[in-house]
Amino acid sequence: MNEFKQKFLRKLKVKLRKVKLEHKETEQIFEVACVEFYKSIGEYCSLKGVESPFLKQESEEGENKNPSEGAFSNPEVKDLYKKIATSTHPDKLINLKEGDREERTHLFKRAAQAKGSSNLNDLAEIAIELKIDLNKLQFEHLELIEKQIEEKEGEADKMRRSCAWVWYYLSEEKRSILTKLVCSPQK
Repeated sequence: MNEFKQKFLRKLKVKLRKVKLEHKETEQIFEVACVEFYKSIGEYCSLKGVESPFLKQESEEGENKNPSEGAFSNPEVKDLYKKIATSTHPDKLINLKEGDREERTHLFKRAAQAKGSSNLNDLAEIAIELKIDLNKLQFEHLELIEKQIEEKEGEADKMRRSCAWVWYYLSEEKRSILTKLVCSPQK
């Protein structure tokens, strides 16, 4: 493997760990923020006798083609998945302690889910956790992992820019103002 690819892979591994932790933390805070925000909006609307603005919204999600779908037919990616499956398959874990067996089984399920959703990023995370070498992946796969990391960063940014997140970090006085704005009828 050339030196540039090795440096790129090391950078990806570090970035992958960092983004995974940031995303997980952001997701946990976002979940709490949403629960409190929607509860507050519901209480305000109920108290004022107005319809919640969130009852009218419909999902506008379209189907996006996943650019990594073809990656899982690549021999290097198949080989990586096979190595993960071999070291985490429940039938191969008989000699491990119960806790280790549960952890490996969880990784096996995550790997199967990553394969099913064509998520090369998650597969790479699992490989790193199991200390499986990613050096055989082609550069295009590393770039795909980098793109998926950036998408995960984008998801975290979107959560941090949400109305619920902003509301969560406001003072009580400013929360009240934002709640009134959100619940006021749109003209």
